[in-house]
Amino acid sequence: MPTLASLSRGRLLLCACIVAAPLRSHAIDLPAALALAAKSSPSLAAARQETESYDGAIRQAGVLPNPTLSFENQGGRRDERETTWLLTQPLEAPSKRSSRLAVAQAEQQTAAATHALRGAELHGRVVAAFHELLLAQERVRLADDGVHLAIQARSTVARRVAAGKLSPVDETRAGVAEAQARLERAQHDNARLLAARRLAALCGQTEPARADGDMDGLPPVPSTADMARLIAGAPAVQQAQREWRQRRAQAQLARADRLPDIAVTLGTKRFGETGHRATVAGIAIPLPLFDRGQGTVLQASRRAEQAETAVQAAELEVRMAAEQAAAELASAREAATTLKDDVIPAALNAYEAAGKGLEYGKFGLTDVLDAQRTLLQARAGYLDTLAAGHRAAGELERLLGHREGHPQ
Repeated sequence: MPTLASLSRGRLLLCACIVAAPLRSHAIDLPAALALAAKSSPSLAAARQETESYDGAIRQAGVLPNPTLSFENQGGRRDERETTWLLTQPLEAPSKRSSRLAVAQAEQQTAAATHALRGAELHGRVVAAFHELLLAQERVRLADDGVHLAIQARSTVARRVAAGKLSPVDETRAGVAEAQARLERAQHDNARLLAARRLAALCGQTEPARADGDMDGLPPVPSTADMARLIAGAPAVQQAQREWRQRRAQAQLARADRLPDIAVTLGTKRFGETGHRATVAGIAIPLPLFDRGQGTVLQASRRAEQAETAVQAAELEVRMAAEQAAAELASAREAATTLKDDVIPAALNAYEAAGKGLEYGKFGLTDVLDAQRTLLQARAGYLDTLAAGHRAAGELERLLGHREGHPQ
């Protein structure tokens, strides 16, 4: 049986831990999870179908108005009856047709921006769920190490009790510590299963999978210049801008609709008594004396102004949230470096020293358990810091869209 001091440093570090009960499921990496989620998401599919539906609106906006065929019959007796056939064609101003097309195209662009926003939200949720599962898996591995260390401590104490160097009470305490370690391991395993099911639900899968990735290594924090560029192209900002363009196009259409539509009529009239025929031609011009569409134009103009203000509000909201997420990511990166380079090695040194001291009778079981607890807490803190960093990075992904340097 190896002693406590014989445990290698690499084995106690985060990236190389004992796995007592590996997941019996297939592995999935982040790009695959994102692809599955995008393929199976009903909300994303609905947003895509909404965008495609505007193909019909664009086609309809470009058609000309239909002509009208009318028939009139005057007179009772057949030989005195006068019949008239008329064909009327409305002639609208060319600006109306181009304005309708602009509105339909702007509506499709708004729907496309909504689709992109839904995609960014789904992306962020999948990234968060994936790293949550990674964290749960690492916690299980950490708990496995805790169980192993507890077993080693109990074995060492049992040998010293048999040699009459320690009290049987110490062996009981060591057994309690081992039982607590096993209980924590079971709790973390349950949390891992729940996290796997949440990720599977987002990906449209029925069976939970094991996340294939590395918690270690956080993405870089975007620079100030990159932040400004990314905010301008953020999905929420793009959606607000598309809605503004749509409202402007609607205001332009409202102004174009104020122009009256001229109707040209051409037909023929037959006189029943003589049987002669006469050509009928006419023109109808509406007189905008009362309804000039002034209320519609005013409403459309005010709505366009409101949409322009909404763009500024969206930019401000995204900027504030992104700056906070970037600050949290920077803090997590700094804390993770300190924990990995300074705190965990120091805790490992203390644990090894306590293990050697227990072997040679210089330290008691309490010292070993305290050192073990400190080491495991340091490694758990490192995991918590990585989790906070990945959550902040996922929030940046949701707010700003995919950026270079971060996983797909």
